[in-house]
Amino acid sequence: MGQTNLLTYTINNLTNGKLYLYSISTIKNGFEGNHSLGKPFTPIPNVCSTLNDVGVFAMYKPGIGRKFTSSALSTTQKLSFIIKNYGTATQNSMTVYYIDK
Repeated sequence: MGQTNLLTYTINNLTNGKLYLYSISTIKNGFEGNHSLGKPFTPIPNVCSTLNDVGVFAMYKPGIGRKFTSSALSTTQKLSFIIKNYGTATQNSMTVYYIDK
């Protein structure tokens, strides 16, 4: 269907209410890897009725760090998060903070 080198891929021109299957694979040095197991999904119109619903989707960097071990993060370690707009309204700015427990 398509290729991307990004962390996301948008599929266009789907029909609401129709069942689709997708799977992914990697391509390295021109060779395609095994496909993942197929996963079904059905597009639904206006599935999200919340306008302003933004949240942290995942922690992007650092990949590891465990307190009280040699991989513990320093107090100056920069953190990167993937923020996702779960709502239906465009978001221009938001405050993100991290609490170390």
